[in-house]
Amino acid sequence: EKSKKEKDKKNLNSLFAKINGAVGDIPAPSFGNAKPWEIAAAQEQAVQCAVAPKPPPAKREKKKPVKDEPFVPPLPPGPPPELPPFDPNHGHYIIDGTIFLEGQVYANILEAGMPVHLWMGSSFATDLEKRDLRNCNIWKTTALLAKVVKKRPSTDSKEKKVTCHVSYLRTPTDEDETLETDVPSSRIRLVVGSDPLIPGTLEEAHLALMGGRHEIDVSKKPDPEKDKIDDNTGLT
Repeated sequence: EKSKKEKDKKNLNSLFAKINGAVGDIPAPSFGNAKPWEIAAAQEQAVQCAVAPKPPPAKREKKKPVKDEPFVPPLPPGPPPELPPFDPNHGHYIIDGTIFLEGQVYANILEAGMPVHLWMGSSFATDLEKRDLRNCNIWKTTALLAKVVKKRPSTDSKEKKVTCHVSYLRTPTDEDETLETDVPSSRIRLVVGSDPLIPGTLEEAHLALMGGRHEIDVSKKPDPEKDKIDDNTGLT
């Protein structure tokens, strides 16, 4: 039995010598009194370590020299968006001969002390619902503007956001007025000619909304009858 172990040991040493010649110089492990399955495991590990390829070294990318690029200043901000042109046929309606000006269109002419109508219905009501004759009882017709607040939403915006503080009596028997703050202009309407602070005609309301300016259409063809010059005065 002893001679058999020595023979197995010589065979193992011979096997490792052949492996070393094939894959490189790896010293043959000494097994001593190791058991056969331990010897087989050691042989397998030695073979794996011997034949496993080494990963290639990572390539280092050379840093490209940074060229001196000219400084480009940022572009200046563009002009603020222009307001849509004023439409004289928009923002008012007539019921039984009374002209109403809608607050969201004529918000820039609102002033403290103006008597206004205040919408007491749903905040989701459309303009058509507010104009409907059947909803006239939803308007509080005895309200008064206590304060008008105008703010710009941003520095680039020309249009101002207008909110109002409105005072009114909830019921005719109330002695103390109710003050409602930050009321959007869409809940307000004016009655043309109802107060000295309110324009007396629709034309005056248009002029007030444009800042008192009157636009003349120069492209309009002259009327020879209307533009006839008086020989005595030299005027039309």
